[in-house]
Amino acid sequence: MILIASLIYAVYFTELGKPESSESDQQITIYDQTAAPTLFVKWQTVPTVKLVWAYASQNLLKFSLKIYDLGPNIDPADWICNPYITMDKPVPRRLSSYQMGTVYDKSGESIQATYEYEINASGYDSLAIDMDITIGPCADYLNFQESNVTASVLPELVGNYHLRFQVPVKIITPSSSTSLAPTSTETGVWRDMPIFPGGIESNDTTADQPVYHYIIENADIDAVQRFYKSQMKSDGWQLLGVEDSSGATRRKAYTLWFAKDQNVVTIDIFVKENVTHVMISPD
Repeated sequence: MILIASLIYAVYFTELGKPESSESDQQITIYDQTAAPTLFVKWQTVPTVKLVWAYASQNLLKFSLKIYDLGPNIDPADWICNPYITMDKPVPRRLSSYQMGTVYDKSGESIQATYEYEINASGYDSLAIDMDITIGPCADYLNFQESNVTASVLPELVGNYHLRFQVPVKIITPSSSTSLAPTSTETGVWRDMPIFPGGIESNDTTADQPVYHYIIENADIDAVQRFYKSQMKSDGWQLLGVEDSSGATRRKAYTLWFAKDQNVVTIDIFVKENVTHVMISPD
């Protein structure tokens, strides 16, 4: 009886009975929010745009989108136009970089597009953002200007997608930014990112590509996930969040986000044709 009473007390009244604490709510906000579309041209399969996550500090705004059913033989960079965003507060901003890559989750294959803005959000604790994303042939402007949200030929536009969301502004202590180092020649490391033992570089990875894709034969996907949780923590990275994209009848898949100083890294782990794939994206 004493043992049973002790267990009940431990479960309901001590830290043992509480969920594992996570700082993801203070760092990165997960949304999985589908954009409302206004279609101009009806394709056989209508593309879908989802907001996956967003992160904001006083001088940085980053968010990631997934675009499904874009269609084969289409260059995403030519058809996914840079977002046009407005805020309910006068926050200066400049689109500084973006990247796109193919990922897999429970909904299948998609294009993941991640955008980074330089902002000045001093004094704000959150930002309410309205965002419009155009799918269509985008005008080709240099220097990542937001003016390229207008497509070059209006009748060819597929549609406009609207999102409204709020992201908390994290106040961080200024520190020296740790940029990702050039590709390392050391076995098992790519740009200071650990590679699971036995990993083989995929032939769709190029030397100057910002996304590294490798495969592992005869590896348990959960073991790979545990490897990254442990190894990244040892290397000074903080786990921001984990998305279990495994469906009931589809292949297992996980997405992990890590941060160190101003850097955010996305690691997608999924199984395809009985082979474990890992894609590392230094956002």
